[in-house]
Amino acid sequence: LVAPRRSWCAAVGDLHLHEGCRTLPPMVQADGTRFGLPKGLVRPPSSDALWEWYSSTGRAARDPDPSWADVWDSAACLAQHVRATPADVQDKRVVELGSGLGVCGIAAALSGAKSVEFVDREPEALHCAMATAQLNGCADVTARLATFGDEDGESPTFDVVLASDVLYDARDMEALAEACKRLAPRALIADPRAGRAEGAR
Repeated sequence: LVAPRRSWCAAVGDLHLHEGCRTLPPMVQADGTRFGLPKGLVRPPSSDALWEWYSSTGRAARDPDPSWADVWDSAACLAQHVRATPADVQDKRVVELGSGLGVCGIAAALSGAKSVEFVDREPEALHCAMATAQLNGCADVTARLATFGDEDGESPTFDVVLASDVLYDARDMEALAEACKRLAPRALIADPRAGRAEGAR
């Protein structure tokens, strides 16, 4: 799937859940209907607010990526696709690589997936994804702190890989392709039309 390169930031009227502390960033409950999440979406107020929290708590040294605080159009596009074509995930074991806020995996869970696992390198993103899954009443959802290269296993353990906005760097493409091939017989990947390094497709 190919989508334009835009993000959906938190908006006026979002319910503030947490002001932020040493262990958790500030979080809001945002409207999730555009992504097929009827009960809402748990997320930082913005990527700027998340970066400020990273900096103020000493986490900037680990080179975090605050872009997960926004829902990018390719994630929205893939989530809408999953909700519109539930047969792609129904009764299947699904893994979302580079899950960020987890909108695609949650869309799969709400579309009848047997199980969903979020995989991301940012622990706070996984916290938000799991909170959103619980908010929307999703069962059989788990999270794992990892990158594409950390995935292991001799045979596929899932039926479908979901991924969106993961084609940033051509150097990561081999690891992503190998992870998809190793984890499941099918992959659905969404990416914007522009804004990628040459060779990253």
